[in-house]
Amino acid sequence: MAIKFHPDKNKDDPDGAKKKFQAIANAYETLSDPEKRRVYDQHGEEGVKRQQQGGDPSGHGHFSHEDMFN
Repeated sequence: MAIKFHPDKNKDDPDGAKKKFQAIANAYETLSDPEKRRVYDQHGEEGVKRQQQGGDPSGHGHFSHEDMFN
């Protein structure tokens, strides 16, 4: 698919091809990394994005139960 949607192969729609090519590359990167794939399987694409930004993949953040009552 990377070859099919490479921007150089799609001169009639280079912007569209570039977006598809980037999506394919991102999917390959996620699925070929065991940790990223685990996060993707549990939390989806947003979980992978949160993890890459240094956050909690679940989106719940980090806090103790005591923090809820203070």
